[in-house]
Amino acid sequence: MKNSVKLPLYNEFLELFDNHKILNWKAENFWEVIKLNQPNPTRKYKRQLYAGLKVLLNCQYLEIDPIRSSKKAFIYSETPRLEELRSRHKNEQLAKIFSCKKTSLLNDIEELESNITFINNLVS
Repeated sequence: MKNSVKLPLYNEFLELFDNHKILNWKAENFWEVIKLNQPNPTRKYKRQLYAGLKVLLNCQYLEIDPIRSSKKAFIYSETPRLEELRSRHKNEQLAKIFSCKKTSLLNDIEELESNITFINNLVS
């Protein structure tokens, strides 16, 4: 999900999606994972969480189970679209890691080649 969508708690939700599968969750489950379940969470954070859930519903990353939900508590599950988002996000993270490692290895190779050249010059 690009950050162009105004998703409150964007980074917290992305981290949550990277580490958890959302199946039959209530809002309190999101609270527990996002770690906003302080003894007295501020109204601001509560509003942000519920606004974020609404955005995720509107963007079809989450859906409400109408059978298990009640008027007071919705039960959320992820959609295949969220699984695609999770996969794409993990691939982007892996690409960054591999790129850094590749750069590091290329620098190591260059340094070793320089050492070999230096040693060959000393020997000859």
